[in-house]
Amino acid sequence: ILIGVDREIWQMEVSGPPSTSTNHHTVGDTKKSIQTDILNLVGVLSNHLDLDVKIAKDIKVFSTQVIGILTMYAFSMQEDGIFFTYELVSAELPFDFHSRSKYMAVFRLMAIFHDEIVQQKAIMDKIDRILVPCEGKCVRDVLKIPAYLRDI
Repeated sequence: ILIGVDREIWQMEVSGPPSTSTNHHTVGDTKKSIQTDILNLVGVLSNHLDLDVKIAKDIKVFSTQVIGILTMYAFSMQEDGIFFTYELVSAELPFDFHSRSKYMAVFRLMAIFHDEIVQQKAIMDKIDRILVPCEGKCVRDVLKIPAYLRDI
């Protein structure tokens, strides 16, 4: 999902069917997903290097990891430049008639996803209207790109 021009804020990683996922494959997919989140967030933040970090910490990118269940998490930067990720919601996809009540969790996930995207759109619109330069710590002062991602 893109917000604005070249602002990717959501990606999805599917690790295959739950019955065949191995720990090695799952850990590899999770690392890849987090690296993608870092790159997506750095991509957004690099367009706003003069933004006050108190505002920048509200910018999030999102990921959905599918390893047997759908797990949506957010990824952001704290005021000290350290990246932070946390789970927003999880839901199990029902595959039989008796599990149909589990669709409520899927609908809840979609509602949270919608609300988060709308909130990020509002934050990005607000940032685009800021005219006053940063008076405190700016993104450029704290943004740290991990060494292992610099060549990507």
